[in-house]
Amino acid sequence: MSLECHVALCRDIKNTKKGLGVKKQLGRKCILTEDQEEDLTARLIDMERTLYGLTTEDVRRLVYTFCEQNNISHTFSREIQMAGKKWLSAFFQRNKELSVRLPEKTSISRAVGFNRPKVKMYFDLLEKTLFNVYGSINSAL
Repeated sequence: MSLECHVALCRDIKNTKKGLGVKKQLGRKCILTEDQEEDLTARLIDMERTLYGLTTEDVRRLVYTFCEQNNISHTFSREIQMAGKKWLSAFFQRNKELSVRLPEKTSISRAVGFNRPKVKMYFDLLEKTLFNVYGSINSAL
């Protein structure tokens, strides 16, 4: 047994006796801290709520830019300037509230129906429903 392994084993035994347990981490160290990932997750959810959905490439570029601007050491590609696909996959595994979905197609009838006269008609009807002839909020609501 090497000296480093012996030292690590002794440290783990001492920590276990103190009740601290042993913290195992498989794989590479995470690039972003837990707080940074929580913040990123919240921002992505907020962007989705405001109908500003991001592609996976957008998220990868965003993370790369964030790391560069904040001098966070990373292993992302400087050539393509985005985080890797494996990082993104692991990020989604750690943050189950996020998911990747394909955008829904807009039907031609819906796209054609969205024009100035139809939108005006909708808001006129909404105004009549919400307000009475005197401009006050309709009490029937």
